[in-house]
Amino acid sequence: MDYMLTLPTQLGQHSGINYAEVISNVLNTFKITKERLGYFITDNAHTNDTCLDYLAVKFSFNKAYRRARCAYYILNLVA
Repeated sequence: MDYMLTLPTQLGQHSGINYAEVISNVLNTFKITKERLGYFITDNAHTNDTCLDYLAVKFSFNKAYRRARCAYYILNLVA
């Protein structure tokens, strides 16, 4: 069975490392290991690159394989 998780409100500075800490805590709370991870859907913000770089090291996964770009965001930029 698959689940989609929502993240708690980001408190403090909106940086990639802070995002990664919040996501890491959620993954640990739900005991989600790299074998159970799906995909991260993000826009092109550099903070998302930083976040996924951090998480890829911490959870030993290939960032290029686990990251999907948000099609709606890209279409909005084109329009």
